[in-house]
Amino acid sequence: MIMKKNNPKPLSVKITLFFTAITFFVVLSFTFLMVNSLTRSLEKKRSDEILYYLDLLERTFSQSLSKNTTAINSIPYYILYKITTDNNTTLYTNDPLIPLLPDTKEKTTDTFFENDFFLDGDLNLLYTTKSVSYVNEENGTSSKIRIQVAIDMQQDDTHLIVQGLPAVFLLYIVPILIISGFLGFFVSNRFLKPIKKITVQAKEISGESLNKRLDTTGPHDELWALACTFNDLFTRLEEDFERQKRFTSDAAHELKTPLAVISGYVNLLLRWGKTDAKILEESLAMLKKECESMTTLTENLLQLTRMENDLIPYEEVTLPLKPFLAELIHSYGIISPDTCFVLECPPDASVNTNKNGLQELLRILIKNSIDYSPQPAHITVTWKNNTLTVSDQGKGIAPEDLPYIFDRFYRADKARTRSSGGSGLGLSIAKVLAQKLHLTIRAESIEMQGTSIHLEFSSTAVLTH
Repeated sequence: MIMKKNNPKPLSVKITLFFTAITFFVVLSFTFLMVNSLTRSLEKKRSDEILYYLDLLERTFSQSLSKNTTAINSIPYYILYKITTDNNTTLYTNDPLIPLLPDTKEKTTDTFFENDFFLDGDLNLLYTTKSVSYVNEENGTSSKIRIQVAIDMQQDDTHLIVQGLPAVFLLYIVPILIISGFLGFFVSNRFLKPIKKITVQAKEISGESLNKRLDTTGPHDELWALACTFNDLFTRLEEDFERQKRFTSDAAHELKTPLAVISGYVNLLLRWGKTDAKILEESLAMLKKECESMTTLTENLLQLTRMENDLIPYEEVTLPLKPFLAELIHSYGIISPDTCFVLECPPDASVNTNKNGLQELLRILIKNSIDYSPQPAHITVTWKNNTLTVSDQGKGIAPEDLPYIFDRFYRADKARTRSSGGSGLGLSIAKVLAQKLHLTIRAESIEMQGTSIHLEFSSTAVLTH
């Protein structure tokens, strides 16, 4: 089945669409809030007006039903009123078509709406009502009248203007969206131009051209920081590529020598080994030695890979240093009885670390010191100022070689490559172990005087001093 390749939308288009959608939402929300606010404000104003004229009519007719022409004439034309008796007989009104409206609470207004009330439209009233006592001038008895005051919102000019605002905004929203779309597209293209430049430059960088870097000229903004981050990444990749190339070359070189030796002795066996017992014994011994050398090399490479890929767990424990170091030195005294060991460590020194990891690390350093020291070797193990030091009195390391002794397959003394029996991975494994144990490893050496390897513990890992 052939999968169709999706063509993703450019980021500038996405930003434009997003910007336009946000603009539409903001305009729509603003329109809704403004219309709602104006409607409430208008209703409040009309309600206050209705209550005012209700109070005026109440004061006018509360004492007598005699028509106060001055008071009534002062009522605007859009204020609709109706005064009725208890039996719903209309006494005064300026609009006979107004129906009798339901009662309202005192000093409050309500709405009344009825579809197709008039031939030309609906009836939409904002009104208030009140019952008022008055004195009958004919017989002097007290009776009640009902006053209702209303405004027809359907005919109110201000209300109609407010109701028409959404249509006006919708009319103008189209050009607003078009303008915002063009502005969004222009702005996004302007701001994305440096990103496009970074993309083009990054595509030109490959495994064969990792020495190239992105252009970091320009203002020191987020895009500048992004370009610097990429340059740092390319620098690390270049170092890793070079290290990998060197590792592959060195590994091939290390394997090439034992394979050549094995091949030579196999040919020797094929020619004379069947009849010459001495050649047979010598060849088998050498083959065994080279196989062991290749096995050691392979195991060291596997160990490095496992440690670098976090396949070996390292759990921390509280470790008293002096008995731990004494036990380690004692075990090496059995393996190398001619070696002279000196231990300088306070009895109360303790650290938080992984015991097996630290033990393996120190074994590498001690073995390396023994192998590269004249016999009998003199090894000193010292704990001082949060630092564990393994020192020897060997030939030392040249200053030009010292920065590279932790690199894989690197040997300061090239003449001892095969005779020492090492693979050139010991100090590389020690460095990875130190990193896993959160230690800082460094070397100091003076030619013909000796070498010291320092393991610095963090202050939080040291329990006593």
